[in-house]
Amino acid sequence: MKNKKLDIFNFFYSFAAVIILIGVIAKLLEWPSQDILITLGLSIEAVVFGVSAIKFKEVDVKENEIQENEHNSDQLTVGDENKKLTGSDSLEKLERFLKISNNLVFETNWEKLDKESYSDLSKFLLRIFGVKIPDRESLTFLKEFPIKLPPLNAETLTPKGELPVSTDEIKLFSNILDRSNLENVMENIIFLEKKNCFYIRSKKNNEIPIFGGLSSDILAHSIKYFSNKLIISPDIESLKRYIHFNENRLIEYIIENANFSNQEELNSLILLTKSKNDVNKFILLDKIKPSVYNSNSKNDIKKLSLLVKLISFIDNKDKAKEIFINKVSFINKNKKSFKITDAINYNFKTIDFGPQNEFKLLVKEIFSSEELSRIETLNKISADLIKNKIGAASVISNLFGSNDFDTKHTLYDKLNNSLKENKITPEGTQLLYLLLYKQFNIISK
Repeated sequence: MKNKKLDIFNFFYSFAAVIILIGVIAKLLEWPSQDILITLGLSIEAVVFGVSAIKFKEVDVKENEIQENEHNSDQLTVGDENKKLTGSDSLEKLERFLKISNNLVFETNWEKLDKESYSDLSKFLLRIFGVKIPDRESLTFLKEFPIKLPPLNAETLTPKGELPVSTDEIKLFSNILDRSNLENVMENIIFLEKKNCFYIRSKKNNEIPIFGGLSSDILAHSIKYFSNKLIISPDIESLKRYIHFNENRLIEYIIENANFSNQEELNSLILLTKSKNDVNKFILLDKIKPSVYNSNSKNDIKKLSLLVKLISFIDNKDKAKEIFINKVSFINKNKKSFKITDAINYNFKTIDFGPQNEFKLLVKEIFSSEELSRIETLNKISADLIKNKIGAASVISNLFGSNDFDTKHTLYDKLNNSLKENKITPEGTQLLYLLLYKQFNIISK
């Protein structure tokens, strides 16, 4: 709906003409007011024509005149929040800005940057990403006029390739990300170091950035075994908050993706966890598959040495020993496999029963020579490990049960397990041992 508005000039034109016409009629009829009416009407017409003679015309202002006016009278700065655009050239400035505003991006927080930082940012974004931002003098237009430029985003900030960057540029870019809440941009960007020079490029699939300020042993391990996936960033503190892999998470990743068949890599990984808490060590221990170790194989003994070394670093020795016993089996000279708990480690040649120990049974008549030789195999392996300084002697002896001597009760259990496993019916000394044990109710351990 349109609003009606009185046309003042038309009103006075017409009103004055009416008065003149009435004055002419009065003149013809010789009315007493004839002179007054004609004089009044002509006076009004004269005033109206005089006012309407003043008229403004639009003209083009040259570029150098605009710049001179900007410099002399209407010079603008971003830092002054109270200064507004004034002067006859404001619209011309706006028009000129709009002509160059295509492909520009802008974040409102950038206006707080000092002049030098803003200039460095402009050069950096253009060189690395091909992104243009408004010049410093145009920022006031963005505040005074309803012009909304697109903000930065992950798609906008795509490096043009692998390009060199300086420490100051990295710090400035991190500062901009902080100001603009653009942390997600770093999910698609990699900063890396090559021969003491820093570079930036797009992140490839499956690449994971890690902070260059982590401990040197972790970084060395990552470079040697995961150089295609773990990309080490420059050791610049401002980058740290954008890299989500902290040290513990990195160790978990390395453990999860380790090649456990590579003894050198496994040894390096074990040394990484040495100073860490038991959580990481038990995660690593759990990843090592159960194996059967041949006591006559040097390669098997090397693999066993790594497992023993890892356990020697664990504080919770009881839990570690339990896992170790369940994971390892051995093959003796008779080519039969057994676990540590299957070895017979009785400190006497005979087993005595009765109030006066009147019943004496020879251990070698109850268990086979193969079963009795198992403890010798374990003692030989543990002695070699101690000699090679794989771990403390007390820790290794405890793992292999060197000091865990059997009692009549444990021998009773081991005999029953052996008979069941080999599907043998007890007879002779074996049967006599079982009967005597039940008869005298031996329950001591």
